Amino acid sequence: MTFMRRHKLRFSAIFLIAFCTWLAGGQALHVGIANHNNRLHLEDVSHQLIRRAEKAIDFVVIANSEFLLAGHAACDEPARTMLRQLVIDTGSVSDVYMVTPDGMCSSFEQLSNPLPSADERATWTEARNPAYRIGRIVGHNNTHLIGVSWGFGTDLELVAAISADAILFDVLPNELRSTGRVDLAIDQQSIASFVGSHATTPDADSWTSFATMGSRYPLKAEIRVDQDALSTWRSAVSKPVLFAWLVMGGAVAGFSVWAASGGRNQEVASIREALENNEIGPHFQPIVDVASGSVIGCEALARWTKPDGEMVSPGRFIPLIEQHDLNDQLLSIMIKSAAIGLREALENNPSFYVSFNVTPDQLCRDGFAKSLTNLVEESSLAPQQVCIEITERQEISSPEKASAATEILREAGFRVAIDDAGTGHNGLAAIQMLDASTLKIDKFFVDHIAHDARSTMMIDMLVAMAERFSMKTVAEGVETQEQVKVLQQAGVDYIQGFVYARPVPANDFVSALGAEWKHFGDPQTDAPAKQKRSSDKARPQPVIPAGAVASI
Repeated sequence: MTFMRRHKLRFSAIFLIAFCTWLAGGQALHVGIANHNNRLHLEDVSHQLIRRAEKAIDFVVIANSEFLLAGHAACDEPARTMLRQLVIDTGSVSDVYMVTPDGMCSSFEQLSNPLPSADERATWTEARNPAYRIGRIVGHNNTHLIGVSWGFGTDLELVAAISADAILFDVLPNELRSTGRVDLAIDQQSIASFVGSHATTPDADSWTSFATMGSRYPLKAEIRVDQDALSTWRSAVSKPVLFAWLVMGGAVAGFSVWAASGGRNQEVASIREALENNEIGPHFQPIVDVASGSVIGCEALARWTKPDGEMVSPGRFIPLIEQHDLNDQLLSIMIKSAAIGLREALENNPSFYVSFNVTPDQLCRDGFAKSLTNLVEESSLAPQQVCIEITERQEISSPEKASAATEILREAGFRVAIDDAGTGHNGLAAIQMLDASTLKIDKFFVDHIAHDARSTMMIDMLVAMAERFSMKTVAEGVETQEQVKVLQQAGVDYIQGFVYARPVPANDFVSALGAEWKHFGDPQTDAPAKQKRSSDKARPQPVIPAGAVASI
């Protein structure tokens, strides 16, 4: 308690010093704040430019998937018609090329830009998903194009040409356009530039630069503006209004720093105490086989129940657990509690399994696989009944360590799943990196599947990719029977979501297994063989009635 008081007094002093500094700063502070806000705005402009380019490339990825799902494999007229439609549907893609062993065709062959040779395309930079390469295409009249190549095996390559000029169009504010410069590059190679009519040379000392790197593609956006123009831009603010704003903003900022710093320490201390007192533990949500309706496993989800019965949202404490290196302590609690609470279900059916979330940082930590194996053995669990779900909230810092850890776990008998596939830091490249056995489709793709063709197409692509890598698919966050039906037709193997049950404590879960749910088993032995997609509509509806399960 004494420490917390000292902590608050220290931040109170910082607030008072800052407040007096603002009062004494006067006009100098006014100019400084204006310049700071302008810099923040231009940094945001560079981020917007990257988002424009990434959005255009994302569209190409979706369009390529749609083209492949249509089954085109040769440069015939139906293929050309679909290529033309893909260009018409967007304003940024100027052409799409289809390259096969028999030749090449494009959307508008009479107007097509020259396509770089296969050898040149092979030198293009790999994206996070190694199936994609991104490079530069020089079009007619020296137009600037971003080339996106997707090699699908050895027999088919799709190359989309994105107009870089369209991405750069109107990106700078009007007041800075004549003296500014914008550059877009791929892996440090310049693709396109916009140079204002009164802009000086790029290496001039009077320039201020703002650069942003793409997170998913090897893109770099850089904005350069004249310092004099930047200092006068958007600075004409009434001094009384500015002064009042500074005083109020300083008070709010100082109080926020004081409260947030003290409050965050209190929250972390509360979480540590909750872990020690077993207030944080697992609730379980069933995973259901689409074809047979069997409950074949469950996911253990961390829930915090305070002594007075209040539930704390996972969104409040899970990020703090990850930030303060409490993941291993939480995982230990989850596994030990699951071993005790689900012992009956695990002993009655050796194929029943429990999934636990593991962050990339945990996976890459030296000795993690061995420690996890020891923990599971000490808890009297069979590794075959444990699935490790690698979350997407962090980037995999060391692909080599992650791959080695998952290999050790698989050899020991553990199941490995990729959670929230395609929505987080690691993208679909994690499929190849981790050699997982299960792909979990995020609620993000499921929410609109019954009404949005693009969501349906994305799930079709994920299912097709999983089948290509001999993986099973689990759709998460399923809430309606309509979604269940569409997911069945798409070929999804398993379903998890409120349509069957919310996460519940172990006692309620085991009771529901015996009373509400008819049976559970290994779909590879108990369930009928998976039918082809053309006949998926004939699959039986799950035997678990949504109303009965919701009662728990």
